[in-house]
Amino acid sequence: PTVPTKTGWTPIHLAALNGRNELLSLLIARLHKTRGDTELRAALNAPLPENGRTPLHCAAVSNCGGNLGPERELPNDESNTSSNKSDVSEIPSPPFVDVIHELVRRGGARVNARDDKGFTPLHAAACRGHYACAVALIRNGADVNLQCLRRRKPVDYAYALETPHLVSLLTDPTGHLVGGADPTNPVRVKPAAPAPP
Repeated sequence: PTVPTKTGWTPIHLAALNGRNELLSLLIARLHKTRGDTELRAALNAPLPENGRTPLHCAAVSNCGGNLGPERELPNDESNTSSNKSDVSEIPSPPFVDVIHELVRRGGARVNARDDKGFTPLHAAACRGHYACAVALIRNGADVNLQCLRRRKPVDYAYALETPHLVSLLTDPTGHLVGGADPTNPVRVKPAAPAPP
């Protein structure tokens, strides 16, 4: 699971990039069983030679289909017919949220790892407006105040994208997260506050 391609991509990087949580679980289990915790953590935090991104960066960057913000409601179908509406929205975990939890919880990936530009996975998610991934990273301990080499925080990139729900999350994470920072809970958020001026 740790043999890289000619460009430095490992199967773990590729599984994270493509949201393949089942494959990632198998790779982590096999690596843990055959090589132990130390090599497992090293593999999950291995930077790509071209840009220094870890598998966690790859999951935060890709995030296909994971941009549901708190202001969007799920379609009303048989599984969502509850007449009991509250101010908390359940958002289903997109595959990349599950990948983030798998990498951090089971594998020990460093949630504040930096790439060659000083970006953390939270910077990467914020640059692309990936709200659900940002929530998952914050729940797993990501620091919203870290600056990249250009001296910008994740909120600066979210603000440039004009994503008020993400700006609000990165400005006041505790105002969005319900149930604390326990990554075993499903991703639950409060409705977004308006973005700061």
